[in-house]
Amino acid sequence: VDNMDTPDDETDDITYFSGTNECVDMNYVWYSGKLWRIISINPDGNIKLITENAITTIRWGSTYEFNGSEMYQWLNEDFYDTLYNHNNVLINTIWNSSTDISITVSNPPARPSSLQQQNTTLSPVGLITAYEVYNSSRNASKNTSFIVTDGSSVKQYYWWTLTAYDSTHNFYVTSGDFGHTSSNSFSVRPSITVNGNLTFNGEGTLSNPYTISVDKEFPTYDVTLINSRSSGEYVNFDGELYRIVDVNNGITKIIKTTSSESYKKYASTMNYGDTNNTQSEEYWDYYLNNTWYNNISTSYKNMLVDNTFYRGVVFINSYKKSICTENEELLNNIKVSDCTKYSDSNSIFVGKVGLSRLGEMFSGSRSSTYWLITPTGIGNSPIWRVYQGYLVGTNINSNVYNAYPVITLKSSIKITGGTGYSDSPFEISE
Repeated sequence: VDNMDTPDDETDDITYFSGTNECVDMNYVWYSGKLWRIISINPDGNIKLITENAITTIRWGSTYEFNGSEMYQWLNEDFYDTLYNHNNVLINTIWNSSTDISITVSNPPARPSSLQQQNTTLSPVGLITAYEVYNSSRNASKNTSFIVTDGSSVKQYYWWTLTAYDSTHNFYVTSGDFGHTSSNSFSVRPSITVNGNLTFNGEGTLSNPYTISVDKEFPTYDVTLINSRSSGEYVNFDGELYRIVDVNNGITKIIKTTSSESYKKYASTMNYGDTNNTQSEEYWDYYLNNTWYNNISTSYKNMLVDNTFYRGVVFINSYKKSICTENEELLNNIKVSDCTKYSDSNSIFVGKVGLSRLGEMFSGSRSSTYWLITPTGIGNSPIWRVYQGYLVGTNINSNVYNAYPVITLKSSIKITGGTGYSDSPFEISE
């Protein structure tokens, strides 16, 4: 790896990064539209990363084991498909999700290799273990290490680790502390191992992160289309910051990175956007597709097209049920990209402005509580909302929360400036 500083903390011949953000300020990597942190360097020079922030929120699944879980499926299907040139960048990794019932406030996690029960999976994408979280704080307190903080403030949300507690529970992290659960849905921070023989450029700082030579090249202005870019890259849309969610059939879905200016009810029914719903600004479905949409300047409004927003019911079934019609058993053996999508009016909304569905890219933790578009199917049709990184089924008739608008750009939209980083988003025009 060219021009890369490494820390001194070595365990099992693996070099771990450990300390506060002030000390560990040279391990940022920008790859495939996402900001990552280096957590360790293996003896063979390959480099393990974790996303700086949560990407989505899903439950672990019906089994504590990683292989075959919903978590495994999402990471190695949905998320993996968003990583550019992954065959040349990623190294298949042995992910050890062995159980460790000894973890307490005073007793740190054991090295996975020392645990009696070995539960390993070989795949491109996984999660970091409780032991790796612990290692990041060897030179810091548990709630000040670079993995658990945003700058100087602790990440105030729940996110999964790879480590199991027992046959029904998996560990999560919140504010630097460990907990375990068998049923909740928490935020996901994917981890990958990158080929250390690749050329890295940059300084590894937040303002000048490492980039990988075989990642997507910067666009040619006024020529490159926005639909050729990576999920996660940033876009300036009418003076507001957005991220690319995905590109499908040439159109580019983007999500606003900051919430709208007020708290509102979801909709008057579980079916966001239905024409029979109450047409009032107290509801997000009406407000976003009317008042909010009409306040977009004409030149940017002309860049938008209608899109299909999937609102399939997800209760105890796979996150894939929010978009796919197949039953859970079939979905375990099929990717979201290959499944049969909903088409009935009760499960889709076709329009200009929607919300994230459960399991979608960038529907993970944010600074406020916010609505998803996905019904729970429980009782009087509550809708899922995300609160501090976990999902809560919430009644739509009496609760108000934030919303993050999702819109879709025409296939003809060009990039006219910017790098796609958060501090230099793509500028776009027709």
